[in-house]
Amino acid sequence: MSNSQIYLSLWKKQLPAIKSFIESDSYFKSIQLTEDEFTNLEKREKYSFNLEYLNGSIFHKFEISSIAKDLDTALNENKDICNLIDSGHFNFKLTSSFVFKMSKLT
Repeated sequence: MSNSQIYLSLWKKQLPAIKSFIESDSYFKSIQLTEDEFTNLEKREKYSFNLEYLNGSIFHKFEISSIAKDLDTALNENKDICNLIDSGHFNFKLTSSFVFKMSKLT
């Protein structure tokens, strides 16, 4: 696995919860992840990110961290999730306290 994909396995574990959220009627869901899940993979100053999709494409492509890139890779490798996010507006965010937030935007 390349250095840029060290978080990929972590995000693949979250795919069932992400798919379930996207298919649900809910507009918001959060999952408390643990700091150890990230720090055991790589030590860094900042783990938080904000990743927004509009009709299956990343909406704001300013600066995307390797953590967010690996989430994007995991989402795009899952055909079911790809089909679901192709027709919507979604936000995936990891806070500095390791809360993974998923939102459906209008």
